[in-house]
Amino acid sequence: MSIELSEKRRRRKNERNAAMYDQDVFELLQAIDAWRRKNDRQFPAWSEVLTILKALGWRKVAAPEGAAAKPVEPIATAKLLPSGDEKRI
Repeated sequence: MSIELSEKRRRRKNERNAAMYDQDVFELLQAIDAWRRKNDRQFPAWSEVLTILKALGWRKVAAPEGAAAKPVEPIATAKLLPSGDEKRI
């Protein structure tokens, strides 16, 4: 009986999530969730995420001719202070 309840909860959660995300994002989330249950692991490696994306039919497309590839900007990170240091930046 507990399996039925957890499955019902998962379905309700998926229904709520469907309203929050567009169809492509929701499909990806479902595929990753299915991968997690099948492989009994919390997180896939990036190579496994790529495999999931390809299985969904996602593919790399060429940039338009004449368009230069833009470098990816690094994400800004907060400067971390050692614990115990009370100085604020």
